[in-house]
Amino acid sequence: MKQTIAAFLDSIQDKLYAINDYIYQHPELGRQEYRAVEMLTGLLKEYGFALEIGLCGYDTAFRAE
Repeated sequence: MKQTIAAFLDSIQDKLYAINDYIYQHPELGRQEYRAVEMLTGLLKEYGFALEIGLCGYDTAFRAE
């Protein structure tokens, strides 16, 4: 399983770096990271994760399974 996860992460490495670079270059205020959440959850949806957004009273908190 560990090798499968590592291979998957390697296969999407460019997408992860692009999101990382965007978030770094476009900082958002704490608890107001709407664009970052949009980008991260969009990637997770693309790969079939089930998402729950808006946890614990925070619009930007999410859980993926």
